[in-house]
Amino acid sequence: MSVKRSPEMVLVGYFLSRCGRRTDTASLPPGQLETEHWNRAYAAFFASLGAGRTLQTFCNSLKNARDLFDSRFDSGRVGWRQADVEREPLPLTTEAQRVFDRWESESDAELWSAVGRFADVNATRMDSSVLNDALAELGPDELCQARTEGGRRVVISTRVERDPRLRQDAIRVHGSTCVVCGFNYGTIYGDWGDGFIEVHHLDPIGGSTTKTRSTDPANDLTVLCANCHRMVHRRRGMVLTAEELRAKINRDAVRDWASSLR
Repeated sequence: MSVKRSPEMVLVGYFLSRCGRRTDTASLPPGQLETEHWNRAYAAFFASLGAGRTLQTFCNSLKNARDLFDSRFDSGRVGWRQADVEREPLPLTTEAQRVFDRWESESDAELWSAVGRFADVNATRMDSSVLNDALAELGPDELCQARTEGGRRVVISTRVERDPRLRQDAIRVHGSTCVVCGFNYGTIYGDWGDGFIEVHHLDPIGGSTTKTRSTDPANDLTVLCANCHRMVHRRRGMVLTAEELRAKINRDAVRDWASSLR
């Protein structure tokens, strides 16, 4: 299920569009965010405004919020324009127009004062591999449902962990070898897989009745390969422990599979 953009998210989109930097070769995020990468700029607002979205979905939604305003600023970005009316900007949504009217005459400093309280600039310094993995990885801690629309389009919806930096902390504590089967991506795939592993909440966050909670990477998280992560969540309403899943492994079948790769 999609999550409606909050007024705060629309305001951040306005800030990103209006205060973005323009060079001869690129369009860069606002200097206050201390990064030259847009995905990092979006990630700075994830902890405050994620509202249950995946990091990837959040970044896409915030980019779209920025796109609402891009056609109204000399940012180097085209933004959303009408195809049949001399490329005029598309009309703003009601909330976007309200934000535009409210802040048009205010200074950049005043705008940042309103927006900065939602930003975690430390997130822009996240290790690249952690950010890329978080953007690419669906979170099996929650149910994923594939739907077909019009017989040709597949949409995948999911809700995942709220702070992707916990992934980095968990890997630092537990390493990058699956605690169930011992699979290590670096061993099998070399440099391409080095350091990659999925992070599993021992108490699934999707089943929590509270909106937020404290997560200790050492005691509340562990590391699993993609196969084992899917298997501990295979049955709805049931999450296997590492020990329970390890007991189900057919070691003879694993040896046969490994032999077939030679």
